[in-house]
Amino acid sequence: MREDRRSGRSRLHAIVRTLIALVCIGCLAAAGSLAAHGALEEHAYRAAGDGESADDSWQAVFPGAIAWLTVERTDISYPVMQPATTEPADFYLTHNAWGEPSAAGCPYLDPRCLQTGAHLLVYGHATGFPSRMFEPLREAYRPEVFAQLGAAHWQSATSSGDARQLGAAASSVVRWSGFASSGAARAAGASHPAPPRRADTLTPIASTTTEELVFQPLCALRVDQSFADIQRFSLNAGADVAAFARTLAARAQARAPSWEEQTQRAKRVLTLITCTSPLPGTRERTLVVFTLS
Repeated sequence: MREDRRSGRSRLHAIVRTLIALVCIGCLAAAGSLAAHGALEEHAYRAAGDGESADDSWQAVFPGAIAWLTVERTDISYPVMQPATTEPADFYLTHNAWGEPSAAGCPYLDPRCLQTGAHLLVYGHATGFPSRMFEPLREAYRPEVFAQLGAAHWQSATSSGDARQLGAAASSVVRWSGFASSGAARAAGASHPAPPRRADTLTPIASTTTEELVFQPLCALRVDQSFADIQRFSLNAGADVAAFARTLAARAQARAPSWEEQTQRAKRVLTLITCTSPLPGTRERTLVVFTLS
């Protein structure tokens, strides 16, 4: 009887071990597939960013992109998208620049932002991989990490106006209780809905040239996802922008050495947002703020 029980337990253990092994193999295969897909995306982004002719420029490869973002001394060099009127506001958290499902997503401009506005607010994933998406910014609230960042270059497609310009109705901005997660999945949930859309005010405008703006790093903050002070989209040029930049820098954990003087000269602000942790479901966000003088 004891031998039968031992034999039964041995068979059960063998079955369990086999099932665990199969699950592990499946997980490894899935992880390998995701890694391979991510590598292909990165290669395509790098190739477009390095394009030397009109045929392989980022505008040709990503006609839906509103800008190309590069941060010096990092591997950040990506198209910046803005959700179409028919897409969810956080569409590019889970889709790449081609509109395909992607765990890494693609950097995108908050739908409440004017492309020519005084404040550009851009979301990007913290992936856990050092050279992918906004991972180089994840710990930028640490002074030693922030000190290594270079200027942010914002190259945008322009013509007589924005490539996709918001109408006058956008000047009355609805405050939003939380901003989107940039981790592996959006952590905001039902209590922090996606930002309000102004779909009926978006108008396509043909773009013919490019303009490059160079923003200097001002500060970096670690905040909760409900941090509302960053949600300013109707700033007036001049004192409004300077006061906004000064408020952020004053409470930041990392700042440029001459941050007070830099805020006084600020004409536009670029904020890059990512999760402080690469794990999904966390609330903390890292905000890296740049200014244009």
